[in-house]
Amino acid sequence: MYNSKSINWIKYNYTNTKEERMKKQKGITLVALVITIILLLILSGITIQSITNKGIISNTKRAELENKRGQIAETLQVRLITEQSNNPFGNSEEIISATLPVMLGFAGGAMLYVTSDEMIPETHAHGFQKQATYALLLGFITFVLMEKCV
Repeated sequence: MYNSKSINWIKYNYTNTKEERMKKQKGITLVALVITIILLLILSGITIQSITNKGIISNTKRAELENKRGQIAETLQVRLITEQSNNPFGNSEEIISATLPVMLGFAGGAMLYVTSDEMIPETHAHGFQKQATYALLLGFITFVLMEKCV
């Protein structure tokens, strides 16, 4: 009727006191607790590492940065297209920097015309040929030196 396992179980449970049974089971419970704690520490370390620097947080920061870069690039492209459509020949700074040398050439030519057509004949008519020639040369040398120094 009773086999050997059931007889051993009955002897263990009814012959030993509760305190004796707890002493025998205490060591196994402590080892299981330590192993469980170690496993939890390992798992939490892996989880923390995957969430922080190398994982989710890093990926979200990288994605956010790429999104901002894309928004900035798109905004700059829209502004460039708008500016080019509003000013097909460029903005005022580009126009001035492109035409300034030509305009200065025209101004210099106009001054040479006024000098050669009106001032030189006037000075020669009154007998100041030498002084007018020296003043013209002195002015020319002055402007050449100013161009070199400045």
